[in-house]
Amino acid sequence: MKLPNFDQLRTLAECEPEALESLRTELINAVIDQANGETKQRLRGLQFQIDAQRQLHKSPLGACIKISRMMTESFHQMIDRLNQPDTAKPAKNAKIYRLALMESEQ
Repeated sequence: MKLPNFDQLRTLAECEPEALESLRTELINAVIDQANGETKQRLRGLQFQIDAQRQLHKSPLGACIKISRMMTESFHQMIDRLNQPDTAKPAKNAKIYRLALMESEQ
């Protein structure tokens, strides 16, 4: 499905908000459906959290701020894991390889 241009989306938002919401849901589901098993489950869970925040907040701006905070927190968790790999729990069958610099790079 092709994403409408900005003017078409604005018109939908102003005149047919239900159609815009339907389009949003359809596009999100199309992306999630392309993912594989575990990733698909995680994406569905994440979308559930996003939808819950949108319903909890009285204003779209409030929901946007909360979702932005969720993204920032997730980003900081990723950075922490990258900077402290020894504290991360590897998957059951994960093979962990230590990378060392070559002598010429040290």
